[in-house]
Amino acid sequence: MTGQEPAGAADPSAGDQKELRRAVVSGAVHSTEMEGGRVSAAAAADLDSYVDGALSAEELVVRVKERLYAAGVPRPVVGD
Repeated sequence: MTGQEPAGAADPSAGDQKELRRAVVSGAVHSTEMEGGRVSAAAAADLDSYVDGALSAEELVVRVKERLYAAGVPRPVVGD
């Protein structure tokens, strides 16, 4: 897998990949909560889709950024 495509049922390591994604998401959510943050329902749904393999990591990042920018978080300034 290249990280671009979600794991499918035909992938013999799909179960292992799902458990790895679940562990990474659990750690990220825990870290967010320990720092006083929260995970919105929309973000939680996207994280579930990522764990299930319906979204790639890249697609998840795009969705998170779109949600942040729509909420008014400023976009990073790219060099001149």
